[in-house]
Amino acid sequence: MTESSGTTIVAIKFKDGVLIASDKQATAGMMVYHKKVQKLYQITDNILMGAAGLVGDIQALVKILQANLKLKYLRSKNEPTAEEAASFLSTLMNYYKWFPFFTEVIIVGKDNDDYNIYEIDEAGGLEKFDNFISTGSGMMFALGVLETEYKENMSEEEAKELAKKAILAAIKRDLGSGYGIEIWTLTKEGLKKELYEVKEELQKK
Repeated sequence: MTESSGTTIVAIKFKDGVLIASDKQATAGMMVYHKKVQKLYQITDNILMGAAGLVGDIQALVKILQANLKLKYLRSKNEPTAEEAASFLSTLMNYYKWFPFFTEVIIVGKDNDDYNIYEIDEAGGLEKFDNFISTGSGMMFALGVLETEYKENMSEEEAKELAKKAILAAIKRDLGSGYGIEIWTLTKEGLKKELYEVKEELQKK
């Protein structure tokens, strides 16, 4: 049975960096297939990736991207940027658009002295976002929260709280999202990873 990550992925730019976050559920058709799926990936020290779609396709893209950026670094001795990673993946996915990788990708990371967000669709379409973006089956619920509550120059803690709120809204309404929230933040101090449980407890009335 084909495993899909269902998914809600959220990326938010804040004052001193950028974050990417996801839920933890994978589905197969209408069935919950896995409750602790990895949906966020470290491509380099300064580049992160999240994706929604078929798990096998996502894993293949991660390996291809990691290998090509490592090769680029060995040849040039220059750290790859998030823009270069997104551009490479966009070109690759467009090349296969008639038999596509069934996934939508968000790349976040460092471009020289700034942090940026990029999204790539199944056909390789590439867009840069200055503040936030979401993808996956729960994106409409997450985007509603982000549109309402995002503000420029948020602190890291404010951005994490907003990411949790956006994904929780999706978990409550989207059948493809659930079972926890994972948040990775990237700043000049490096990468930090946090995992939050989402519990629904029965209470007697």
